[in-house]
Amino acid sequence: MKYATIVLLLLSVTGCARSDAETVLVVGQPVSATLEVHGQADYATDLEANYFVYGEVDQVDFDVKVTVLDPNGNIVGTFDGPARGAEPIRFESKAAGRFTIRVEGIEDESGSYSIALQRTEPVATDPKERLDQLLSAFVGDGTPGAIVAVIRDGEVVHYQSVGMANLTFDIPFDRQTVSNIGSVSKQFTAFAVTKLAADGLLSLDDDVRKYFPEIPDLGHVVTVRNILNHTSGYREFLNLLFMSGVRLDNGDFISRDEVLRILERQPALQDEPGSRYNYNNTAYALAALLVEQVTDTPFQVWMKENVFTPLGMTHTQIRSYTGEIVPNAAEGYVFADEAPYRIGIDLGGGGGATMGPGGVYTTIDDLARWIGNFKSGEIDGADVIAEMMTPQIEMPGTDRFYGLGLVVDKQRGLSRISHGGADTAHRAELVYFPEIDAGVVVMSNNASFDSSMVHDVAAAFFAADMEPEELPGTVAEKTDTAPASDIDAAAFEKFVGQYEFNDYPGVVIIVSQDEDNVFVQSPGGDKQPASPLSPTSLSLSADQSLEFNVDDNGVAESLTIKGGNELTATKLEDWEPALADLATYTGRYFSEELDAMYTVEMEDDGLVLRHRRLDDVELTAKVTDTFNGSGAISEIKFIRNENGELTGLMASNVRTLNVWFEKQD
Repeated sequence: MKYATIVLLLLSVTGCARSDAETVLVVGQPVSATLEVHGQADYATDLEANYFVYGEVDQVDFDVKVTVLDPNGNIVGTFDGPARGAEPIRFESKAAGRFTIRVEGIEDESGSYSIALQRTEPVATDPKERLDQLLSAFVGDGTPGAIVAVIRDGEVVHYQSVGMANLTFDIPFDRQTVSNIGSVSKQFTAFAVTKLAADGLLSLDDDVRKYFPEIPDLGHVVTVRNILNHTSGYREFLNLLFMSGVRLDNGDFISRDEVLRILERQPALQDEPGSRYNYNNTAYALAALLVEQVTDTPFQVWMKENVFTPLGMTHTQIRSYTGEIVPNAAEGYVFADEAPYRIGIDLGGGGGATMGPGGVYTTIDDLARWIGNFKSGEIDGADVIAEMMTPQIEMPGTDRFYGLGLVVDKQRGLSRISHGGADTAHRAELVYFPEIDAGVVVMSNNASFDSSMVHDVAAAFFAADMEPEELPGTVAEKTDTAPASDIDAAAFEKFVGQYEFNDYPGVVIIVSQDEDNVFVQSPGGDKQPASPLSPTSLSLSADQSLEFNVDDNGVAESLTIKGGNELTATKLEDWEPALADLATYTGRYFSEELDAMYTVEMEDDGLVLRHRRLDDVELTAKVTDTFNGSGAISEIKFIRNENGELTGLMASNVRTLNVWFEKQD
């Protein structure tokens, strides 16, 4: 369950120069060094194609960022995790040659570190050895851990656990460890509601106001189905409360009543129900409350009696209140400023507000039993599962569809059912292939864990059941392009500007250029240099590119990000307000809906948005009267009356749109 403003693209970019003076690293031989303020040092390793590399930088007394460059100077990985202790480095070579590992200080001070490579070896072809490689960064008694389980016919046929479930008491992560699975919980909630519909106690096409008349009529019927497939048009409560000043990262408490109050105060739907997919935790919190309304039983009790116990999921529990004890549960950890890790408090303070969208704690064996029910229909037959797995709406920029609590797509020819999950510190993902009755589950208590590795694990263990894998290759290898060195950066001057993603209003990618370089700035990220692939395209990573969509006159009114998800963004008109004009936006702005106040102030020739509990947000001009932000608010649009006077602003952050703040002075 992800709470902060979504960063849609993590753009690793290319075109970085390498130092001629590189220290060659030898596996198992650490190199110690110091860096001056904002200094950098380059290290090298010579690799064959298709090699796996794992190493660490020990940040002794300051924070560093590590960047890995391939033989052509393209970035293949950037690592900036904990501020102290081990900074893991893991990458794979697609081509043979010398790879550079660049260490950069990111603090205004000098410091000491050491760097060492622990593994350089061919990418494993044996599934178990491949899994061992994928888990390299989470091995050790000082690291929050993870577990991966491979499941066939409802049984765990292989698993591997690494790292620690609890750093305070030195408890390892093992097969019996209970872990928070975040939004993987949504499929259980969807199952409960869909089962009640199958039992005739409700209809998926019922108006939700039939059960919650206190929710205002906003002009369109929101059905039970809409809340299960993320098309309700309701505001997303975690993003909304973040905007109001609730510090989700520090475990601020959120009550279940607050979710209903948010719906009662919402002045209008963000979209017409059924028209647009917008991932929504509010809807699933409402779904859990719906189960209680219909059954007159607490949600966590109903789930235990009707799902967990019948399936033999005896180690599965829904955390329903702050401080509730979950036996044998893994503590969650996030990065800290003065130490590698600190304890991360569950979203909403671990209270009942996250029941429905999250809140389930479980084990790999219990999840295997749950996956077994996908085929057996042991509880309530196959019709409920089939309804959940039926595609409902396309997910923007992908070839995936959302069903009811499940994502539906294919992996190398096999039909795939999946869902990921993320609480403050815990990560999880479940994937199931119905055609072969097999799946993979991953769980971790480490906020840096990338749960999407579940798909790599599936590819390793189920390769024989899948279509052949496309041969690896970089964007440049797959594209008919001129050599990057032959393309002048000045050729991209006509493409400079801001582009707003069509599927994500308010989210902008910025393209800029100087004499020598083209730069791309992703949402919430820093400006980075990018390498030309052709006169109209840029390389963003080894397998991701940016294509300017030019007309017959060579003018680009949009661009498309290609590789993985495909997203199109439309170019915005240029707007550069004068300082005197910027000053007119300053003042205090209050939202009655949120009961929250923001102040807009001038600072260093620009505008800054301030809230007493949140980090300051620098505002950058977008289009007339509209600014880009970051964090709790990604976009602000100032509103004027018929006389041209500022009356307030609309604030958005991707999942929560157009919240009204009235100008106070």
